[in-house]
Amino acid sequence: MFSCLSAYAQQDSAIVAKGERLLNLGYGVTVKAKESSAAISEVTGDEIMKSAATNPLNALYGKGLGLTVLQKGGTVWESVPTTIIRGLNSTRDNSILVIIDGFERDLSMITKEEIESVQILKDAAATALYGLRGANGVMLVTTKTGSRKKIDIHVNYEHHFNMLNRLPKFADGYTYAQAMNEALKNDGLSPMYDQTQLNGIKNNDPHYGNVDWMDEVLNKSGSTDNVFVTLSGGGKVARYFSSIDYLSYKGFIKPENIVDEYSSQLKYSKLSIRTNIDVDLTKSTLLSFKMSGMLAEHNRPNPLTGDIMSMIYNTPAAAFPIKTPYGEWGGSNVWTKNPVAEIAAKGYARSHQRLLFADMSIRQDLGMFLKGLSVDARIAYDNFCDYWDNYGMNYAYSVPNVSNPSSSEDYTLKGESTAASFSSSLGNQWSRFNLWGRVNYANAWNNHKLDVTLAASREQTILNGQHNTRNRINLLGHVHYVYADKYIADVAFSRNGSNLLAPAHRFGNFPAVSAAWVASNEDFLKDVAFLDLLKVRASWGLTGTDIMPESLMWNRKYGWANGYILGGEYNGASGLGEGRLPTTNMLYEKVAKANLGLDMSFLKSFDLTVELFKEKRTDMLVTPGDVSAVLGATNAFQNIGKVENKGVEIAANYHKEIKDFRFNVGGNFTFNRNKIIEMGEEYAPYEWMKATGRPVGQIFGYEAIGFFKDEQDIADSPKQNMSTVKPGDIKFRDLNGDKIIDEFDKKAIGYSSQVPEIYYSINLGIEYKGIGIDALVQGTGNYSAIASTSSLFRPLTGNTSISEYYYNNRWTPETPNAKFPRLSQGTNANNFNDNTVWLTNKSFLKLRHAELYYKFSKKLLASTPLQSAKLYVRASDFILFDHVDVCDPEAMGTSHPIPASIQVGFSVGF
Repeated sequence: MFSCLSAYAQQDSAIVAKGERLLNLGYGVTVKAKESSAAISEVTGDEIMKSAATNPLNALYGKGLGLTVLQKGGTVWESVPTTIIRGLNSTRDNSILVIIDGFERDLSMITKEEIESVQILKDAAATALYGLRGANGVMLVTTKTGSRKKIDIHVNYEHHFNMLNRLPKFADGYTYAQAMNEALKNDGLSPMYDQTQLNGIKNNDPHYGNVDWMDEVLNKSGSTDNVFVTLSGGGKVARYFSSIDYLSYKGFIKPENIVDEYSSQLKYSKLSIRTNIDVDLTKSTLLSFKMSGMLAEHNRPNPLTGDIMSMIYNTPAAAFPIKTPYGEWGGSNVWTKNPVAEIAAKGYARSHQRLLFADMSIRQDLGMFLKGLSVDARIAYDNFCDYWDNYGMNYAYSVPNVSNPSSSEDYTLKGESTAASFSSSLGNQWSRFNLWGRVNYANAWNNHKLDVTLAASREQTILNGQHNTRNRINLLGHVHYVYADKYIADVAFSRNGSNLLAPAHRFGNFPAVSAAWVASNEDFLKDVAFLDLLKVRASWGLTGTDIMPESLMWNRKYGWANGYILGGEYNGASGLGEGRLPTTNMLYEKVAKANLGLDMSFLKSFDLTVELFKEKRTDMLVTPGDVSAVLGATNAFQNIGKVENKGVEIAANYHKEIKDFRFNVGGNFTFNRNKIIEMGEEYAPYEWMKATGRPVGQIFGYEAIGFFKDEQDIADSPKQNMSTVKPGDIKFRDLNGDKIIDEFDKKAIGYSSQVPEIYYSINLGIEYKGIGIDALVQGTGNYSAIASTSSLFRPLTGNTSISEYYYNNRWTPETPNAKFPRLSQGTNANNFNDNTVWLTNKSFLKLRHAELYYKFSKKLLASTPLQSAKLYVRASDFILFDHVDVCDPEAMGTSHPIPASIQVGFSVGF
């Protein structure tokens, strides 16, 4: 196919249209973009470098047609986004396979300056070679290599000013105390705070709490420094590319430590080194060696980052002061963790990561025996581990023993302050060994071109724990044929084996066929001056997956269990109990993929790609329905699940260059919709209750029709069985008309909560005499979530806090048309369940990056040793349009918030 390039990655589209760019399907199989019949989108390394992201995956937002990248909250070392190709086609695992330089690897563990290109393999024609690993699509990454020219040295430095925005605001101590009293009154209980306490909190009496925990724990700004150096070049015999990247990050923790010997700041540092070398051993023998290494360390307070954010969200401002007037840490019998003390006086933890990616290949041209014949062999070894150092401490805190303390005697000291104690542990550890070889025949004669590849591979991955060694074997073939530069046919086949599957079904066969017609090369269109390319493509094939929900699931398993003692009283003895029942005659899951594609180019400046696709997954492992506890074990998985997924992808780009002026504008648009055909769902008496026939991740809940006005309104309405209702509680629609609101009245609401149906981006680039602007906005549509974050949307229950947003929008008798229900201190199952009050439109439009740059002209650099120089300022994640308002829709919950960033940097080449 003509490369279905991300519209953002088509700066060189004129060259692509001539078919000079090669597309890589893996296992050494490459085809010219113009002669490809598969659905592949590409993002160049230059496009990735426009992003300020420190993780290459985060540089792919809105790039790569068909690729959905969803950001998540978390610290810089946790910031690994969700990546999906062509939406969801499974109720289980939808993770994609990532291949770097021919082997499965983690893209987040290399740096973006190492990357030459990223290709997204989408249809069966592109993924059939991967067989049991190709069901969810493949991301194929190629790193940079040297060239036959003198040494090039490039140095780049960036400083990031990171800022926290869209942080929720929680009620101050006085507002919280009022809200709690109001909630207790609504529940028919006595108030918690008397007037003396209310006055003390309001007037900031140091005996009472009135603490903005968000402000006390988090700074609004942090920083990142990133410097990288690349060296490349070579001569007649050898070529090389080397890079060194150093990253230093300082986070947003504010409190200072009470012990000088350590820091509890969120800090991260990483050193990455790569060397790629190609050597011509003879005129017909090429030896290649690639090695990438990483050393990383991150530092955090002893509590996990998620625990810190949870404390900030859930500890009320009025809970206690940071410290009492008498110098001890504040605390209470209800809220036993002081957020500031947890950071400043609990110690710290530090991880040390080590990574090695290494591979070597040799290619021998056998043209002396048969023109176009060659053989390849490759071997790779990868290793990763991380170690943890923990320095744990404890602190004492002071709890008032009277309602209104006024002296040190009114406090009781609890807990014990202890010195730091050291411990270490091994975290994650794995190693992977790969070996593969291939035979290739490529030749052209008259109007014919033929490229045939046969290959075999062996992979072994060893993880921590028992039964965690994974062995895979792959035998594959690919035939590519072109006639008269107009008619293209491809056949791909693989036979995969995996020890993750049941012994009787460890091998599967995965064929694919595809064809393309380059109509623009026909005689009747050759003279159409404005038409550069018109190509139609079609493909069909099978892929599969060996990713199982549990290990060794075809065997009967037993685990620790308590049981009855026959003939006597139960004494708490433990024994073995049967776990999940084994899956008999287990099959691997299969996906049939069909694709239609259209590629067009006009006037050497406008490019258009349209893809229509349909996928159907069968033999999907699901657990059919609920089973009675009398069975004594969990029901077995069965291969009966089916999901259908279909959609459309469109990429368009316009680019123009006139003397010193360059301009490009374009966009990507993807729409996909899936449907569960079969999932072994238990019986449901009404259609609206069924997940079958609906999208994967469909939200179900009650339809709210308002709030109860008064007791008479409650009496006149259907009975709601979740909990006792009062005025201000949510009123739900009685779907089945039985005058009772229960589980039979739940229905599908909103869209999927997992992946949006619509994913799109728009890019713009303008440059004149070295001054340029580059920007990318990315958005989603048909995307839903249930707003359930404690304190923010579900306040006070479980002794949590309350957000200003909720307090200002709560129901009261004076505000009967409020956004949220009444305040309640206890568990309120009627209000805090999945229903349309909490249904949130999670769609958004975000400025992923905008850059203003200046490239120095050759004339200005003529008297310097520099070959190139660039200054730039970037902004990332700075502008957001959404429907959530109170927090970032990409980080709903109590995770570390997503920072916005401004970067200043320079790049020079020698």
